[in-house]
Amino acid sequence: MTAIPPGSMDRSTPGALADRAAIHDVVAAFGLLFDSGGWIALGELFTEDARYELVPPPEGLPPVLETRGQVVAGMEHLWRHNREVLGLHQRHVTTNVLVTELGPEEATAHSVLTITGTHPDGRVELRRAGNYVDRFRRTGSRWRIAHRELHLVEPPVIGFGGEVG
Repeated sequence: MTAIPPGSMDRSTPGALADRAAIHDVVAAFGLLFDSGGWIALGELFTEDARYELVPPPEGLPPVLETRGQVVAGMEHLWRHNREVLGLHQRHVTTNVLVTELGPEEATAHSVLTITGTHPDGRVELRRAGNYVDRFRRTGSRWRIAHRELHLVEPPVIGFGGEVG
């Protein structure tokens, strides 16, 4: 993989720009599908052997979900918890998506997450904020998340060459 420092024009070929746009789409699609309960489509965003690390894990989830099936089941658990226990609808807002590494088959991106909850009476509350570190793998003509870290307390250090602290 090639590191991409912010503002670099080194990776501005049409193919690299298309890859970066596709990666942004995957990051955005996760929140939209999670919030609407689109479990089949959400699962398609991940590789079969996906790994999702939650630091710290929320609402009774284990710290690591392994495989696409466990990731989807874990997200469905959180969705049901929010609806059935807390009585609210969640909204994920993912911003500041930065692709930091890009190769022909793998990529890394960092982003910022804010989750709000909307109550039936219209009240909105901040539920959590955090950071994603996503490692993508190309499968066929699609980019999929192979490894996701969700940092809910302290943001990770962003490196431009693979290092994340």
